[in-house]
Amino acid sequence: MRDDFDIVKTRKGTYYRFGVKGLDALEEDLYRMAEEARAELGKKVVAAAMQPVKARVARNLRKESIYDTGAIQNSLRMGAYHDSKKERVRADVRVGTDKRGKYKSSGKRKPAYALQVEYGSKNSAFGDQPARPFMRPAFDGHERGIADHLRRLLNSK
Repeated sequence: MRDDFDIVKTRKGTYYRFGVKGLDALEEDLYRMAEEARAELGKKVVAAAMQPVKARVARNLRKESIYDTGAIQNSLRMGAYHDSKKERVRADVRVGTDKRGKYKSSGKRKPAYALQVEYGSKNSAFGDQPARPFMRPAFDGHERGIADHLRRLLNSK
């Protein structure tokens, strides 16, 4: 007799009982693939919902003459991330340098003074600089619109 099936005899008759090995691993792979697909879709949808915020930040940066060099505007970027431990997707719009002052791949330093422009500064090399917010106006008052846009995108998928 083969080891991949049994012949079972009962009062109602005889039948073959087959066993298939590896289904647990297949099920785990299917769940993992579904989670990866959900994470990728989530990142795309959240990034699309944040695109109008990025566009508003870019418009706000163009309004001020202080940005003539274009350094802050050139550092504008957006990212979408999946945190598998917390099972959530997030996106952010950023300008300037990160915590470590990382360099762009082009070798040009990202402007570290974006915070001083956003919030203003006292006693800088150029004297007191008033705040010229460009990030906060892109978000403030738009929270409901961002959430509605995200909801519409999720419902269309």
